[in-house]
Amino acid sequence: MNKIHASATIIILLMAMSCTENNDLGPGSELKGTWRLYERGYSPGAGYVTEPVQPIPAQRLSLGGNYKMSTNIDNLLEYKYYRLIDDPNSESTILAFFKADPGSTPIDVTELDHSYNIEHENGNLKLMFRFCIEGCHLGFSREYPTMMD
Repeated sequence: MNKIHASATIIILLMAMSCTENNDLGPGSELKGTWRLYERGYSPGAGYVTEPVQPIPAQRLSLGGNYKMSTNIDNLLEYKYYRLIDDPNSESTILAFFKADPGSTPIDVTELDHSYNIEHENGNLKLMFRFCIEGCHLGFSREYPTMMD
């Protein structure tokens, strides 16, 4: 009877261990998932305006594994890949979008076509326009933490 009990205990422990999730997803893993655009911030020349974005139809940005992305946001539709790059000129991390997979070649931050400085806090993601002195941004809230392949 003790052998059966010990065997059952070992089997249950092995099954429980095989169900653990892999939380080590690599650099940028906290950004992977689907994000819903909820606000825009800009300066009309004096002051700073933050406007809510209507939730219907939802405007989404999905950042997945293998640095693939998808979106229904008009000015980002042509981009299919992304990279996170440490800006050598500041303490910022850049989220850069690419139409084709840049592969593993070094990326020059001065030659990026479409990119943002990122802020990730309180579960929200802010894409800060890199060359907007006033701090223009797009604000996203996490919609789905699951990753695309």
